Amino acid sequence: MKARKYVEHHRVAAFVGFTLLLVLVIGLAILIPLSIRGGTPAAKPTPTTGIVTPTSVTKPTPVSSAGVVTPTPTPAEATHTPEPTVVLGPQACPNAVKGTAYWDKILGTQGSDSKVVAVSCANIMGNPSLQALVNVRHNDANGTLDVYGFHNITSSQPTQLFKIEGLVKGDAKISYYSSVMTAQVDENSSLNAGKSTSEWTADLCREFEWDNARGKLVQVVFPGMYPDLTRYQAEADQAHVNQGIDTWKNDAVQTVQHAMVFQGPKIELVKGGGPDDLTAIVNVSIPSTEQTNIGSRVTQITLSRLEGNPKNIWVVTAVGSDWLLVYTPKSRATINSPLTVTGFGPQYDGKIGTLFIQDHLLQSIQGQQDGYEVMAPGSSSPPSNFSMSVKYTSSFKGGAQEGILVLAHTGIPASDYGWVSVKVLLNP
Repeated sequence: MKARKYVEHHRVAAFVGFTLLLVLVIGLAILIPLSIRGGTPAAKPTPTTGIVTPTSVTKPTPVSSAGVVTPTPTPAEATHTPEPTVVLGPQACPNAVKGTAYWDKILGTQGSDSKVVAVSCANIMGNPSLQALVNVRHNDANGTLDVYGFHNITSSQPTQLFKIEGLVKGDAKISYYSSVMTAQVDENSSLNAGKSTSEWTADLCREFEWDNARGKLVQVVFPGMYPDLTRYQAEADQAHVNQGIDTWKNDAVQTVQHAMVFQGPKIELVKGGGPDDLTAIVNVSIPSTEQTNIGSRVTQITLSRLEGNPKNIWVVTAVGSDWLLVYTPKSRATINSPLTVTGFGPQYDGKIGTLFIQDHLLQSIQGQQDGYEVMAPGSSSPPSNFSMSVKYTSSFKGGAQEGILVLAHTGIPASDYGWVSVKVLLNP
């Protein structure tokens, strides 16, 4: 119920945030004659499309034994033990360690003000051995959750790998990729600020993967931006779609249409998007109604199937064009405030566009309420490179959160609009 309650709040927040931004862009473009004013694993100038399954992990292939004659093994074959494999996603824990009471003994939480509430297992470290994820709930007003990771789980003294502490009204689970996904309350977010503890919603989701080189768990960035900003949200949404809820997320064009909401933009599927495709490219533009030499600007939206499964929902993983660019920060980079943003674009009256930084609720948190005006370095009309310093204030102080940097361009005529979005990890 907590996960469902969160997802419903997330849908509203994402819908409002994404819609407000796009309405702002369209509004600026349409109203500009009256008042000039003026959103993949490798980090490259061109955003990576698709969600790639790690090549170091072998997925199990279901095998049917129907009609197959099993040969009698030779003595050598009979004594051979198959090599264990790495499997993606949650797995059954060994019987001896799957119970919460077992881990209460290990952690000393028996009879205390906290107790183990969930145990799950997976190849978290990316090797064939199983690791355990153990959730400990504290008996306090905030419903605080601590999350432990253990190795050598069947030994009398399991090895603790990591601990994530203090997740208010928290939750933690193992993803399809064997990463650790968490959800918690951001007490100062626009959704929770000023509310009582009982009214708080777990609105902040994060994802962590085991880094063998550093020997620790590190925070990572989900490629998606809409309809889900984090993997925790996307996997919850996938479960709902599997139940027949919000099935429009199985259609690439409808996913983009839901992001737009309003009438006006021309939305055209130009590549992929079929039932067996893993990627889709959708072009968005405002048809020109005026005689100009500019024509309609095209913003290209790339979508990918969640976790590379053609039966899964579509997720927007890149938004950009070949005429409006953000060079830095790069896609899925970790950023700090103040931040230097560089890019390229056309300008109108010296203005290239407006820059926004959005948090995990798609709320703008940049230092200037209406966004930073991105000005061309000169007054000449050709498109220009730019570099500027921007600041933001994060409501979440307990670590980094996933967010989006958006550069929106408007000009005359109304069709001279578009935007580029870059997924980032926002440090406090």
